[in-house]
Amino acid sequence: MKKLIFLTLFSCIFFSCKKEINHDTIFDQNKYPQKWKLIEMAENFQTKVTTGANMPWQESYVLDTNGTFTKTRLQDGHTSRGTGSFTILEDANGKYMQLKYDTLNNIIGSCYSQEEYLRFVADKLFSTWSACDGPGLCYERIE
Repeated sequence: MKKLIFLTLFSCIFFSCKKEINHDTIFDQNKYPQKWKLIEMAENFQTKVTTGANMPWQESYVLDTNGTFTKTRLQDGHTSRGTGSFTILEDANGKYMQLKYDTLNNIIGSCYSQEEYLRFVADKLFSTWSACDGPGLCYERIE
């Protein structure tokens, strides 16, 4: 009987303290600077997925308060950078980010010459480059 009372009391305390996670509160898209790191790459029509050090390159975006960004890519021991401005937009499918590069750059992952589009899905960013045969890139916010 004592075990049943203890278990009931413990369950009530445990479940009353449990909170729903609100990703909008934890993941505030309006707090800057933000750093996003490439965590997953899908190639060959999404059939081959690589992560971490197994990816052909490592890269990240840093988004600043003033609406500018820096993209950095490390590939084969060489570091490349691109800079420009970003805008957060929304359509029927949710929020996405438009990146406009200052100059044409070989690290622009896009179907367009000097622009990239990344879609927010939960707490990740997904590149739209795969729509024109580029790899599917997934980024996670690390700062």
